[in-house]
Amino acid sequence: MKRISKIELEDTLEEYLKYRLTDNGNTTKTKFIAIEGMDGVGKEYTSNKLRKYLTDLGFYVKLISFPVYSSCTGEEVKKVLSGSFGDPFEVNPLLAAFPFILDRYNSIVVNEDYFREVDLEWDGEDRAVDFVIFDRYVTSNVIYTLARNNKDVTHKEISKVINTLFSIEYDLLNFPKPDLEVILTTNPNISDYLRSTRKSKDTKKDVNEVSLDYMDNVNRIINDKRVYKNKAFKNYHINNLHIDVVKNKYKDVSSTLLSLEKPTYSKILKSSDIVINEILSELIKTF
Repeated sequence: MKRISKIELEDTLEEYLKYRLTDNGNTTKTKFIAIEGMDGVGKEYTSNKLRKYLTDLGFYVKLISFPVYSSCTGEEVKKVLSGSFGDPFEVNPLLAAFPFILDRYNSIVVNEDYFREVDLEWDGEDRAVDFVIFDRYVTSNVIYTLARNNKDVTHKEISKVINTLFSIEYDLLNFPKPDLEVILTTNPNISDYLRSTRKSKDTKKDVNEVSLDYMDNVNRIINDKRVYKNKAFKNYHINNLHIDVVKNKYKDVSSTLLSLEKPTYSKILKSSDIVINEILSELIKTF
């Protein structure tokens, strides 16, 4: 996609902020942004960069990463990821999806003050939340559920999982639909390397990540846009943006060569400024 200049982008965002401050959230709704992608692709990194960028401009931004491991529902998610429910290919896919739904329910419905548009104290002013960023969200549940099928998933199976999970999360539980869903992509060998070298306290691989076949399934579903091309997904009218976050010189590099050369996390990934520009260039179309 064609990126707009930094000056044009910031001018648009500043005008939107002025309008938000004047309107005080009375007619303009909080914008929800979901950052999706396979493990190790830079969702946490991008989410934090996006939050900082928008906050520095003066917006009121909230960020939440799912699963919320510190919550009571996060304990159930840990059981899935630790293998307590069984091998990724043995456990019932939809059964494994429910702890993740419960975790979102606990955060969004039980603790809805965190998300809903309420007047909040912000530098002495009453402010409504301008942006909520989700590091992983509903579509991740769809993708990882589909990947639990050890055979190539059919169009019909994709539709069934989307209809089941979306109807529960968006229709029944009324979770907010993202105004923009960003999908970060790369090759499995690169994401595996990034995951092993990233500076994060969450470096231990879970049972899903250990299974290379499972992660290959996840990557194939994401890169082939199988969910996003599906009619069931399109029925929900979620604006989506796919970004390959890896620099061109590393796109076809083998995992062996990566291990030998040991490039840093930042060296492999595109400039965060480029990625953020692409995200915001798409987001401002929703204003």
